[in-house]
Amino acid sequence: MLNPATLSRILYMKRQCLCFLWLALVLLCLPLHAHEPLQTSFQSYPGLSALGDVRDVAVQPSGGMWLLNNQGDIYFFDGQQSHPLDETLTLPDEKIVTIAYAHQTLWLAGQRGIYRFRTGDNTLIQYKLSDSGKDTRGESQPRLAAVNNTLWYIQDGQLSRYHVKENQFRIWRAGQWRADHTWLTAEHRLVAIGKGLYQLTDDGIRQLTRFTSSVTAITAKGDRAWVSTERGVYLLALSDRAVQARHLLNTQGGYQRLTVGSGGLWAARADGVYFLSIGGEATPVWQPGARLIPGKSVTFLWGDFEGGVWFSTDKTTRYRAPGQRWISHQHQDVPTAMTQGFMASSDWRGLYSGGWRNLSADLTLPEYLSSLPAQHLYVDSNGVMWLAFKDRLIRYWPESEKVIDYGTDWQSDAGDILGFYDDGRGSVWIRHRQGLTRYRHDQFQPIPLMDALLPIVDLYADEQGRVWLVNNKGLYQYNPNLSNSTSVAYLALENEAFRCITGNRDGIWAYSNQALIHIAPRGFIRTFRLPSESEQVACFASRPHQLTILDAENKYVIETDQLAFSLRKPPQVVIGALWQQHKRWRVGPRQQTAITLLEKSPVNVSWGSWPPERQVSRIHYQLVPYRQSGQSLAKPLAAWQQTGRETFSLANMVGGHYQLRIAIPRDGASHTVLDMRVSMPILPHLVSGVVLMLFVSIVLAAVRLAFKQRHQVGQHTDFPLDHAGAYPLFQSTLKPMWTEYQALAVPSETKKREGATEALAESSDAG
Repeated sequence: MLNPATLSRILYMKRQCLCFLWLALVLLCLPLHAHEPLQTSFQSYPGLSALGDVRDVAVQPSGGMWLLNNQGDIYFFDGQQSHPLDETLTLPDEKIVTIAYAHQTLWLAGQRGIYRFRTGDNTLIQYKLSDSGKDTRGESQPRLAAVNNTLWYIQDGQLSRYHVKENQFRIWRAGQWRADHTWLTAEHRLVAIGKGLYQLTDDGIRQLTRFTSSVTAITAKGDRAWVSTERGVYLLALSDRAVQARHLLNTQGGYQRLTVGSGGLWAARADGVYFLSIGGEATPVWQPGARLIPGKSVTFLWGDFEGGVWFSTDKTTRYRAPGQRWISHQHQDVPTAMTQGFMASSDWRGLYSGGWRNLSADLTLPEYLSSLPAQHLYVDSNGVMWLAFKDRLIRYWPESEKVIDYGTDWQSDAGDILGFYDDGRGSVWIRHRQGLTRYRHDQFQPIPLMDALLPIVDLYADEQGRVWLVNNKGLYQYNPNLSNSTSVAYLALENEAFRCITGNRDGIWAYSNQALIHIAPRGFIRTFRLPSESEQVACFASRPHQLTILDAENKYVIETDQLAFSLRKPPQVVIGALWQQHKRWRVGPRQQTAITLLEKSPVNVSWGSWPPERQVSRIHYQLVPYRQSGQSLAKPLAAWQQTGRETFSLANMVGGHYQLRIAIPRDGASHTVLDMRVSMPILPHLVSGVVLMLFVSIVLAAVRLAFKQRHQVGQHTDFPLDHAGAYPLFQSTLKPMWTEYQALAVPSETKKREGATEALAESSDAG
């Protein structure tokens, strides 16, 4: 027999169990796996994902990537496809175990020799190990490393350096260390011997510090070094001769690979890849057998000098970009001289060894012109051909075979012709030694320019009719509709010389020997890393969002709407406007400060100041949601917050549109507020909301039923005992509800007695 107190406790425990069950199911539905955003941030490129078991990589500064697998096969990845190297040259008999890119060429090495890949004739030049010292054979494989334009060959107990002038390798240091325990960075040359960490300098070898267990991996950047031992991971502050400070990050060591890049410290061991935070937390990124990235073991983990992270398993290879994408690279026979027409014209034309020709077919010229050693050839938007030999000018109509030879009298004191350009508005611009001439309505019109602007290296006319000029002193803008309206857009740096200029819908692009200059439509100026170091460079934009650069050997295609090139400045600093790239947001407000939203979900913000002399040490930020699309903003989710850290997190973000307001203190008083609209996918939140509503409905129904049953039990406890001497309780609280309604429909003896008692009481009251 159950008393009322026991029954009440049973019902209370039943409600608690239902609530705990609901809470557990809801938590399972929430995205609590912190490693999935990190894992998906490693992008899968079509030509890269099929290459697995990578052993070593070599980044080509002009664009592209060389990859070596554990079988000794070498591939070139151009950003879209992978090309095996054995199709173009015969590899040596020995197995290649390491590669590097230095001195504008690819280097290969095995156990017996070092090889240099010469792209001109696709041959290998062998360097004997005897030229660099004794042939050391150790337990670990040798490695090639290119650091600060210096090529190193690392062997067990020996470190050799390549001398360009002597064209040979020479021993730099020798000692009792292993090649796989040697790490070279831009600032330090570190060697681990047992439990000790040593530094190699020109003066010799010096011990920096000693640990309680053996060193398993090292990586370094600047004056910081991360060391993994068998019992932990340490962060070291290095100087030229000593360790200034040592901090224990993590007590779980044993990592075989460490690298710094793309937002932090990455580590790998037998059980997967981890992301190590400054606080010492090891967030799992990938584990063997993962669904998104197939593979059973990690074969390669490396952070390049641009900040990207390369990660390879035995099945596939992934790349985590710091914000930049690839330049599509293609090696081809490039003409010795190039010219291009207005974007409406079909093809650009080049001067090859066999004569002028375009991309689609050979260009036929009449006998009178074919014998002319033309230095410049140009086809305008009307199909008229312009030819120049020194200061002599000729026009040719291919359809009617009409020829007009202006000779040298078309312009007084013009000098040698340097090039032509059709602006698509009825004008052809002629560059010459003494200035600029405009041909319009069958008239040659000299353009008054300052002597400081001459000679003009190249020019481009945008859709608004403005003419952009480049010379050795900078980039200038000329408006033909206004007299004497030449303004400076960009001043060249010391020893900077421009090669070419062009433009598309994404802005103006000027190429110099030091940088690729981009002027956005709103006037923002950005500088980017050079794809090519050649002095003979031509650039043109045949598509609205594509830029093509040609040098003496290669052709580079850049998708400008995706900003498909590496930043010339440090990766954490972005200069320019706002754009979206694979749900990664980049912000650069007018060259003064840079904000970078990391990961696919914009919850972490990294920022840096530019130029460095501004020394911005703190910012204020605020996250404001939109009520609905197109309506005014709602109240801020949080007040203005201040941070001095380079990375901070945004909380309380759900599906919808937001503004991220960044305020940069200026001289400690004023602020510059940057508004940014962030879109987040709302469908996953809707699905989560529907799931939560379903579970809430189930729980509420269960609680309502429990309360109804408890209320009925409370009514029965006031009744007298039945014939069996027990309370007239129903046998089970889980009986179907139709039983209760049936009981209500047939009055019991107890309810009859209750009715008789109530009738007697009413008659007594009436009396």
